Amino acid sequence: MILFPKFFKSLNYAFQGLGMLLKENNFRIHLLIFGFGLLFGWFFDISVTEWLFVILGNGLAIASEGFNSAIEAVVDLASPDFHPLAKKAKDIAAGSVWITAMASMICHIIIFLPKIINFVESLL
Repeated sequence: MILFPKFFKSLNYAFQGLGMLLKENNFRIHLLIFGFGLLFGWFFDISVTEWLFVILGNGLAIASEGFNSAIEAVVDLASPDFHPLAKKAKDIAAGSVWITAMASMICHIIIFLPKIINFVESLL
């Protein structure tokens, strides 16, 4: 049985979390890059497959930034003072964000660089 009041309460918590993420600088940077990906995708009329890579790549980078922020908050709560294991957890989470961001960037380059080159060549 589906409990809709419980679902809507959970949805409210999710939107509260998104509101908190919007205050995070790196999250806003990922959103800006996603916006450029959407704009370039529209401008260059990319294929469905290319759209999937742009949306999935950016979605993973944005989600990993959210996981990173959550891990940092929990680590700060559990270890307010410096501890090498706290640093390790935070650094590994940040490194994971970097991995997804680089994968997303590589997708953008593979999809958009040839289109940008063709566009510039058509102007010359």
